[in-house]
Amino acid sequence: MLRSFVYKHPKRIAVKNPEQALIWSPILYCAPSYVENDSFAFLNKKLSITNGIQWNYADYGKLWTYNLNYFDFLSQEDISKDTGLHLIRNYITNENSLKDGLEPYPISLRVINWIKFIGQHEIENLDINTSLDWYTRVLLKHLEYHILGNHLLENGFALYFASYHFKNEKWLKIATTILTKELQEQTLKDGAHFEQSPMYHKIILSRVLDCIYLGTQNDWEKDTLKDTLRTTASKMLSWLSEITFNNGEIPYVNDSAKGITFSSEELFKFARLLKIDWSTVTLNDSGYRMIRKPSYELFLDIGTIAATYQPGHLHADALQFLLNYKNSPVFVDTGVSTYDKTPLRTKERSTSSHNTVETTDGNQYQVWGGFRVAKRSKVTIKEENDSHIIAQLKHFKSSIHHRTYTWDDTHISIKDVVTSKDNKGTASFHLHPDVIVSKISESSVRINDSTINFEGDAIALRIEEYGFAYEYNDIISSSKIIVTFANHLNSVISL
Repeated sequence: MLRSFVYKHPKRIAVKNPEQALIWSPILYCAPSYVENDSFAFLNKKLSITNGIQWNYADYGKLWTYNLNYFDFLSQEDISKDTGLHLIRNYITNENSLKDGLEPYPISLRVINWIKFIGQHEIENLDINTSLDWYTRVLLKHLEYHILGNHLLENGFALYFASYHFKNEKWLKIATTILTKELQEQTLKDGAHFEQSPMYHKIILSRVLDCIYLGTQNDWEKDTLKDTLRTTASKMLSWLSEITFNNGEIPYVNDSAKGITFSSEELFKFARLLKIDWSTVTLNDSGYRMIRKPSYELFLDIGTIAATYQPGHLHADALQFLLNYKNSPVFVDTGVSTYDKTPLRTKERSTSSHNTVETTDGNQYQVWGGFRVAKRSKVTIKEENDSHIIAQLKHFKSSIHHRTYTWDDTHISIKDVVTSKDNKGTASFHLHPDVIVSKISESSVRINDSTINFEGDAIALRIEEYGFAYEYNDIISSSKIIVTFANHLNSVISL
């Protein structure tokens, strides 16, 4: 017999203001999301308030509601003390009706943001501190061990901030246990966050830097986590430096979108302020490679799933590539426009939406449910040196896809070989919206002032439109090249 359990949150307990106020002087500022007159803009969707702030507003999707409840806007540069206090007080007034805002992930971010804000403005307020204490105790009852990954890390970061704010040694011990274990497990040998999303890598790195900064401004002899934080930051900075394009942008692969977190340069500047050093790193465990030549940068995804138990932010994009030429994007990932569990979300995670080959076996990974991956293909690097890489994808059904990348200063060759029941494959090449493409023959196209020539068996080439998304809820029409072939295809990009 199934039983249903209803969890009751711990009771609110009136607390005293901390004896010693926490010090916080902001270094990083979030992009503006609070607009005058209690209006908010997240993920390219604006909500104008007419009848009071609707903290449970759900018409724009759960991620939008989450953002509203994070309170990141307290860290935007132009927010005043009075405005911030008004928003916090309004939230506290509506606590009894909160829904998504009382989930552990938004609680975690809100705790951090409130503590930063009241530290910055030297605010002593019993109601705010009582709510912060209550949120932290709610969080402790709902630590996200069922999700793990970046969610559990955010829980740990929130407990770390709360322990400093209230000087609570018990909370510090729990935070230290979580962060020590999870930072070690979730940071790969080459420094990447194991969910293999450059965007989430930067989010986690910013939290690590914030924790280091918290410790420098508020010395607490009970804190034993400081060395772990600095070591982790150094590794993560090394990886970020290696995969950031010369134009300052990250590769927007897997669940990565523009405008969500800080730029690479902002994080590097913050790290230099904290006197954190980083070095050159060889990319390996993350499955990514960055080939830099005088006129172009070639980014390759030749790895397998690293976060095997939490691949929710991964796409079926193995063996794909991105290309920047003269510091401008040419071949791009199609991006992420939504986290809603819709056919669009499934499509954006599919193999056909990336610069790789789809066999008749279909998606390389069974992506489903918005953040789920079932059966997975296996990727193996067969050979690698300074001029070429050979990798193989063995599909979870039966097909095998070999892809060989070869490069010099002016040419990139991509050789695909498919072995399956019908030996057929479809190669996709997604172009940035600023790129002009035209078909000049049945086996070649012009892209701006460069060309791509295709050679192979039974090839058929066409140019189609697709929806390109650098940011959430912002889809721009662009062009993609699709080449169907049998057995093998050799694509040569002449720059």
